[in-house]
Amino acid sequence: MKDGLQDKDALFRAIGHVVVEFQKTERIFSEVLASHIGLKDEHRRDIIMGASSFGQKVDLYSALRRIDSTKEECNCIDIICAYLRTAEEYRNKIVHSDYYVVTGKKADFIRWVHKKVSIKGGKGLKMSRRLVDIQQIEDCASIMSEMSFTATSGFWLFQNGHDECATILEATKKLRKGLTKRWSEAG
Repeated sequence: MKDGLQDKDALFRAIGHVVVEFQKTERIFSEVLASHIGLKDEHRRDIIMGASSFGQKVDLYSALRRIDSTKEECNCIDIICAYLRTAEEYRNKIVHSDYYVVTGKKADFIRWVHKKVSIKGGKGLKMSRRLVDIQQIEDCASIMSEMSFTATSGFWLFQNGHDECATILEATKKLRKGLTKRWSEAG
């Protein structure tokens, strides 16, 4: 019998990698936003940034950046915000899920299962259960890491022009695939 429990450490590392990379993204984005609205004192900046949800920060960034922006800049703002919302959605999917082990039908393997349950929107219970793809989780965490690096290059303040819009758009598509990838259904 293949022992799927041996994958436990890899799964835990992958989940932790997503958490750390998203936190890095949120910290860098908060610093960019604070700089944009002129908060130079670290203590005041931390108070205001701590009082806002990530989604509120993204909305504020979008609203402020659109003031006096060109159509091209607005398109870029939309791409950046889509990436940020996708990164948050992916992190939430990974963190707010249940992980457990199942045995195959022939009892010849043990696998980790990712279970996500929701009752959002008043539409009743929605549940998905899929076999965990640890490499896919790591790949998405790596995308988030690359985008944090892109952010530190000054892109989110348009300091380097608009050439990196395509990079952010491609990363968003890859991360979105991680959100929607159909793994094998689990029992």
